Amino acid sequence: MHWNLLKYSFGQVLFSCLNENDNLRVLDLSNNSLGKGEIQCTEELCEFLKTNVDIIHLDLSYNYFDFPNS
Repeated sequence: MHWNLLKYSFGQVLFSCLNENDNLRVLDLSNNSLGKGEIQCTEELCEFLKTNVDIIHLDLSYNYFDFPNS
């Protein structure tokens, strides 16, 4: 699903739906826009990572995720 200009709203839905999947091992979401905008899908992403512990490859590169200043 890389290079599709997917935005945060799609990420919210996708990660929420994938929480119910226990067969996913590889997911490439690189080169999208999941982190672009005022709202990000990081909360749903964190829940996805908590429940999908068997995933072996997750590519989220080049998605405009921003790290808050501490």
